[in-house]
Amino acid sequence: MAQEKGLVTSITEDGWAQVETDRNDACSHCSSCRVSFGCSSEMTINAINRAGAGVGDLVSMHLSSGMIMKSAAILYLIPVAGLILGAFLGDELSTRIAISKTSAVAFLSISGFITGYIITALISRWMSARRTLSPIITRIIRRGLVSHKPSQSSFMKNPKDSDSMPGNAGS
Repeated sequence: MAQEKGLVTSITEDGWAQVETDRNDACSHCSSCRVSFGCSSEMTINAINRAGAGVGDLVSMHLSSGMIMKSAAILYLIPVAGLILGAFLGDELSTRIAISKTSAVAFLSISGFITGYIITALISRWMSARRTLSPIITRIIRRGLVSHKPSQSSFMKNPKDSDSMPGNAGS
């Protein structure tokens, strides 16, 4: 199970919360995160707000390991399967149509990969609509840390250390 901490920056009436979190080691090398979120050390994600968190709350979110593996399999394996299937089809069809074997394999491999990518996008949208790929806010660590969106999230580094929190000196 993947656990992450973040700061709620906004909430919606339909049970979602936008959460600003530090990019962890697993995310830091992912090129899709860089494309989607830029090179910042922070990213904003949508999470299901089951804990009833409010704006400014420091929360703990989770996404099951099984769902992470399932998502990775969908993202990587379906397009690769389309590529391989396209190559086999190109090999078989090249003898039936007037095209060179190399051209048929290349064309149908690329077509299979693109088809696999489209299928992946459709499955991803379907799973997102069912909320199966979304992180879930499981608990509120601390209510109302800030009343506005912070520019630095250094307070999220070690939330269990209450001495580092504003207003908790010496308690």
